[in-house]
Amino acid sequence: GGCRPSRSHEQSFGIDGFIATRFEYNHREDDGTGSSDDSSGFENTATRLNFRGSLYDDFGYWARVNADDFGDPVIDAAMIIWHINENTNLVAGQFPNLLTREQGAPVDWLQTAESSPTNFTFDQFAYKGVMLGYHTPRVIFRGIINDGYRSTNNSFFEEPSAEWAVAGQVVGMAVGDESDFATEQALAALDRFDQDIQEKGKAILDQVEYDNKIAILVLGRPYHNDPGLHHGIPDEFQVLGYPILSIRSIPKDRDWLQRFYDEGEDVLSVNDVWPENYSSNSAQKVWAAKFASRHPNVAILDLSSFKCGHDAPTYGIIDSIVAKSGVPSSSLHDIDANRPGGSIKIRVKTYAHSLKLREEHLEDLASRREELQRRIDEKRLELLRMKHDQLARNRRADLGLERQIHELTEKVNRYRIEASKIEEDGTLSAELSDSLIRLGKKTKDGTVVRV
Repeated sequence: GGCRPSRSHEQSFGIDGFIATRFEYNHREDDGTGSSDDSSGFENTATRLNFRGSLYDDFGYWARVNADDFGDPVIDAAMIIWHINENTNLVAGQFPNLLTREQGAPVDWLQTAESSPTNFTFDQFAYKGVMLGYHTPRVIFRGIINDGYRSTNNSFFEEPSAEWAVAGQVVGMAVGDESDFATEQALAALDRFDQDIQEKGKAILDQVEYDNKIAILVLGRPYHNDPGLHHGIPDEFQVLGYPILSIRSIPKDRDWLQRFYDEGEDVLSVNDVWPENYSSNSAQKVWAAKFASRHPNVAILDLSSFKCGHDAPTYGIIDSIVAKSGVPSSSLHDIDANRPGGSIKIRVKTYAHSLKLREEHLEDLASRREELQRRIDEKRLELLRMKHDQLARNRRADLGLERQIHELTEKVNRYRIEASKIEEDGTLSAELSDSLIRLGKKTKDGTVVRV
């Protein structure tokens, strides 16, 4: 019982409850005796009042007035409460009967103090003592030291069998709203699922970046995971070698995302392109388009089942992001408005061809970067050797310089080994082409797979 006082030095007082009173008037007519009478009066039928408030900082109080069997008010609870922390209270005073058979407590735990000598202003059948309570959303434990107990509880007028007693009770392991517990568990499972799918998405993104390949990010609604609604379009691209990413599979780790964004830019916000966004799913589509526009190895596949529907407000925003960034994109905005069939397959092959060109461009850029890095390392090695020779002429040595020269020499040698392998492979391929007939089979998409 009691209320949680505010952490201030101010005192507070509150009262709530009810009082039910009945007024009765009776009139008896003359029944031949030559007399009649009237009677009237008020009768208190029910009383329950709670008085509660704060005394000082973590100390509060609570008192309750109830009506006894005769309708007279009695104080059945009056206590001082110390809120030790959010879960623990220490209470001293008189408590209502907490440990009863109705609450499922064993008989040996039944603690009462019915015959304790008290002022009859208070409820003589209530506990008087000290109680330590520990409450969590799932468990409530109460430990009580009171002024006497009765192990059999057969009679309210039996003498207490001890001067004092200690009692404990676990009220329940599933106290509280079951729907709250179910919601907590469901949200925890959803968090675990999101973490798992984001880890898989990050692995795919790291791999395509390493291999200079393309991954396709599907901008769609959650129901587009259903094959009956995405019409197998993502599967068509997957067969062609393009891994598919959903919006939820993109990692939401700010540190990981920051390398694709400008310094100081909020990596999870769409307010710069859509300040008046109002729908979480629509905002996620716009955010995913922003991410794809910044990642060089991600292309967009924008799916919408209805040409004019809840996705319509995002069309112009996503088109603007695509046009400004140049990210590869294919939009299918009315896949449920007609019978896709062959037209979808043609569009898949067309988009796959453009993605193939994009991959070749990425490979070319990577090759140029590697070549530039090779030349930089060779030039740097040359300059370091010149400096080393200059120090040697002056009979001086620099261990750090020698270590750098050794590391760069190994790196340049690896470049040369790789270059010779590529040259040998090219020569062998040319010789085989001139002297051998190579067999292959043509796949459905028109490409030739060597046997």
